[in-house]
Amino acid sequence: MSKFSGLAIVLLIAEVGIGFYLGYAELAWEVGQARHLNTSILVDGSGDIVGNYRKAHLPGHHEHEPWRPFQHLEKRYFEPGNQGFGTWQAFGGTMGMALCNDRRWPETYGLITEPK
Repeated sequence: MSKFSGLAIVLLIAEVGIGFYLGYAELAWEVGQARHLNTSILVDGSGDIVGNYRKAHLPGHHEHEPWRPFQHLEKRYFEPGNQGFGTWQAFGGTMGMALCNDRRWPETYGLITEPK
């Protein structure tokens, strides 16, 4: 099985012309502070990053709660995004992004579709 670096994947995608959406754990340095964010990017068929989005609605709780049958500790590892809900021109249309729990909240769609 071959291993690809991030750069090799982007070059291959640009060669083939495939666009994609990718979520990842972002470590951002802002105003001298480290921020841990649940982030996604939208990449067009030429390999260019068209836009990025930082998850706004983090579900769950901060600490382990043993009485809960399931633990959802996203708030322990990430903080809410600070960019709002944007749109980008890509793939012949207007694209918006949302991650996981964001899709459960009506304001997500209202803000994505709001005229800019």
